[in-house]
Parts: sequence; C-alpha cells; structure tokens
Amino acid sequence: RGWEVDEFAASLAQGVPNHGAQLGWYMGFNSVDIAVLWPKGYTQFHICYKPTSRLAQFASLGIPLVTYPFASYIDILVEFGYPLVAETLEEASAMLDHLVASPQLRQEASEKLLEIAKFLSVEELTESYEQALCEFLSPEALELRKPVDTEAKR
Repeated sequence: RGWEVDEFAASLAQGVPNHGAQLGWYMGFNSVDIAVLWPKGYTQFHICYKPTSRLAQFASLGIPLVTYPFASYIDILVEFGYPLVAETLEEASAMLDHLVASPQLRQEASEKLLEIAKFLSVEELTESYEQALCEFLSPEALELRKPVDTEAKR
C-alpha cells in the first residue's frame, strides 16, 4: 500500500524509518515552477551517464526546465525541439530569466515536456520494444539473419 501524506509526515515526526522515502521527493514537486538540471561536475561520468529519470520526472509534470545537454538527454530534447538547453551557466541564466519573464515560453516548454513524458512512458517504451522485437523476429528478418553455409556454396 502506498504512503499517505499524513502517514509520511507522522513517520518523520516520530523518527520511524520511512520505507516510502521517495514520497518526500515527489511531494516537493508541488512547489516547483521551474527546474534546472545541471551536472554536479564536468566529468565524463556526470555528463555521459546521467539517467533520464530526472528529465522524465519533470517532464511528466510539465515543469519547464533549463537543462545541460547531457548525453542521455540530448537526442530526445533535439527530436522534440525542446528550446531550453544550455551549455554554459551564462546561457542557463539567460534562459531562466527569459523563462520567468515569458508565460508563452513556459507554456511551450511545458507542452514539449509533456510530449517527451509520453514518449518516455512505460506504455510507449513497451510498445516500442514490442514492435522492435516483432520486426527482429519477423520471417523476413529471420531469413536475412540465417547463417550462410560457405561450404555448400563452394
């Protein structure tokens, strides 16, 4: 059973271990209007191996964000034409200023992120994998992947 908000707050107040510790993280989204996804460091690890979970979380809620072009994000962001990708802190700061000042940009960013969230949803990913697997296992594809008997051709 999922944790209710009151149970979560009560467990924290009583010092009870919270096995649903993620709830606090998700509850925090209620007060977020704009987000920034930026690397903790500029190492290959921080740039190349950032999981898409943070992007998916903000996207699923339509929270506009300014993001660094992480290797794991950039293809999706480019494919959907997401406008708020910054490579420097100066660019990010300018984009944040523009985002705060422009309701139209916030709306556009939010709509793009909701499209991205749909693309990253379990249902869509399952359907994509199912389609790819069916194509991979189709009789035509299997015929193309048959090993060639080089001895018989001699």
